[in-house]
Amino acid sequence: MGKIKYKSNAQRSEQKKKQKALLNPIPDDNLDENGNPKKSKEEILQDIEEKITKEYTNELYEKYNGDAEKAKANVDTLELKKRMFTALFSQLGFNIAQTCKRIGVSRMNYYKWMDEDPNFKERFVAEQEKIIDFAETKLYEHIQKGDTTALIFFLKTKAKKRGYVERQEFKHEGSFQFSRLREMKDEDLDKIIEQDKQKKLEGEIKNDGSGGSEQKNG
Repeated sequence: MGKIKYKSNAQRSEQKKKQKALLNPIPDDNLDENGNPKKSKEEILQDIEEKITKEYTNELYEKYNGDAEKAKANVDTLELKKRMFTALFSQLGFNIAQTCKRIGVSRMNYYKWMDEDPNFKERFVAEQEKIIDFAETKLYEHIQKGDTTALIFFLKTKAKKRGYVERQEFKHEGSFQFSRLREMKDEDLDKIIEQDKQKKLEGEIKNDGSGGSEQKNG
């Protein structure tokens, strides 16, 4: 697949902006009539944080029958950060480190949440599916354009049942597939290794011998 040729640096810059926008979707209500964002990226992030905080506060307000003081007193800061993480993740380029930094936690917190909180894990996986959906959409677009590389990749990953599997072979007095290695016993694998070592050793001795004889003849 050949590289895309741009007519100018401005065209290249515009293409990069479009690609970045696809990975960091801007809410439709933040676009003006020309499709340009009305708010900066930071303003969008702040809006999301404010929205998540408001939603969580309203949940607590309803839980405690409209008692605002009680709701405020029972705010779980950790739970709020978890919700912030999954809400901001896509807007921060699906980057775990940047999202952790944004909400003020370490990566260890993220790993702990994934292990111990099934609700957080479910929300996070749902967010990850967004980037997979995006990648699949772009792959299908390339296939429709006749991109051979994209077509081969698709067949290898999605059409294995129909025989589209790349086979790798290991040379040793003939050939056998790598999948056979799992079926072999340790002693058989040791024999193969020893035979290969012996071949290399014989080759080195042969080369040394021929080199010596050439020097004597000279």
